[in-house]
Amino acid sequence: MKLIPESSHALAYIIQERDVNVVSKYFYANGLMIARVNPFATTYFHQDSLGSTRLTTSASKLQLFASNYKPFGPVYNQSGTEKVKYTGKWEDSATKLYYFGARYYDPEIGRFTTQDPVLGTSDDPQTLNRYPYAKNNPLKYVDPDGRFIDTIFDAFGILNSFHTDLRSYQEDCSSY
Repeated sequence: MKLIPESSHALAYIIQERDVNVVSKYFYANGLMIARVNPFATTYFHQDSLGSTRLTTSASKLQLFASNYKPFGPVYNQSGTEKVKYTGKWEDSATKLYYFGARYYDPEIGRFTTQDPVLGTSDDPQTLNRYPYAKNNPLKYVDPDGRFIDTIFDAFGILNSFHTDLRSYQEDCSSY
């Protein structure tokens, strides 16, 4: 499998997955995965506030995958299969680790498998331990790429800003 950025915009982008003879395109908007499209099917992603895939549906509205997550990402009550799961990250089917871009994460122990490439600071002692996920607080923080954390509230602020910008754009267009 190879992921290739196809196009990018401040709020939306497309990633292409090449797997054997199939090319799938993943569509994102404001950091959330919206859909996967390939020659055989279109799959829609329904994600929670952390960006975790809770449900996928087909174009004909059939449920393909459903899951719940414990804090730090262990899966429970799963039905169906999907490789994009906790916080919208890709799960390696052989190891069950999530790929965060900078390093792999093990949801069963709530730790990354390698040290954070970004050094911590003495002002924030939680950052000095370079293995935990989201400062050991996955209900308040997310780690978008394995190198730094962000508060969930910041992510909501960005989403709210996106909706405000979109509404303003629609109002501007309707005035023409």
